[in-house]
Amino acid sequence: PIVVETVRYLNFNRNAQLAFVFGEGLVADTAGMCVVTGNPINIVTADYFHISFLTYFIWMAPITLATILICYLIIRMFFRKSIPKRYDLDKEINPSVMIKDKQLFKIGVFLLFSIGGVYIICSLIGIPVSLVICVATLVFLISLAAKHFKVKIIVKKANWDIFIFMISIFKWECHLSQR
Repeated sequence: PIVVETVRYLNFNRNAQLAFVFGEGLVADTAGMCVVTGNPINIVTADYFHISFLTYFIWMAPITLATILICYLIIRMFFRKSIPKRYDLDKEINPSVMIKDKQLFKIGVFLLFSIGGVYIICSLIGIPVSLVICVATLVFLISLAAKHFKVKIIVKKANWDIFIFMISIFKWECHLSQR
């Protein structure tokens, strides 16, 4: 939604909008390859094989960078005529205007950088990333509750299918490891 609203605000034509949406989708999906937390399968795999956050990153970063470059080249190839060379600088967006709850934003940014640091520290001392994720999620939910957000509604609207899927994968891992 952020990319779509930004390119609309800048009056990019439909094909340019499509180029940015495809680009954002490809890069966002691809960039997650280099970190354990990039997707649930990475987390389960790293925990199962006892691969630390740093080790995983060191092995996957070059592959991820190469893949992002390839994504960029593909987007440029398909949308080269649609992507504007310039845009109206007078219409530049002020991000601070877009942030509705600055305190919650600060908490989110703090947690984001803290979690990154904690992943590295936990990687060095052998604590699984999944444990860090659970603790960070609880801290964020408590922060939301303190701001009078309706946490029950958030929890009810969560995509529990993914949670069930992850539990199933974990169960299969446990089953296979006993063989």
